[in-house]
Amino acid sequence: MKWSRSLPSAPSTVTVIKDSAGRYFASFVVETEPGTPPDTGSAVGINLSLTHFAILSDGTKITSPRFLRRAEKKLKKAQQDLSRKAKGSANRAKARTKVARAHARTADARREFHHQLSTKIIWTTKRWQWRTWQSGDWPVHAWPSPYTTQDGRHS
Repeated sequence: MKWSRSLPSAPSTVTVIKDSAGRYFASFVVETEPGTPPDTGSAVGINLSLTHFAILSDGTKITSPRFLRRAEKKLKKAQQDLSRKAKGSANRAKARTKVARAHARTADARREFHHQLSTKIIWTTKRWQWRTWQSGDWPVHAWPSPYTTQDGRHS
């Protein structure tokens, strides 16, 4: 068993889960005191954009890691191998697990990136605010779509 950290107290509940990639995870419920981030006094605005993963109000641009693009070749090969196996065979079950593991690796990397970035922002700033683009915020183009109203909003 691989421990990410020691438990602060004895667990009151343990839940064991098996995912589609065949991995087991244990979730523990323990009593603990909440941690408080240090008082840095700074604030940051976060803009989630299309060109970068996020742009902070202090000018920091966080590039998108593009995890799926990096894993596409292995994933494509695993899916091709799966499609060539006979339905119901043991080899197809093994190939399905390979595809699930490839998807799980990508999802794990993406989740870890989000967790590390959000933790860094929370612990280095006192306040934060984010913005995502809504469909009505996009600029009006010279050739509007048939679904665009007179004032440029989408209907």
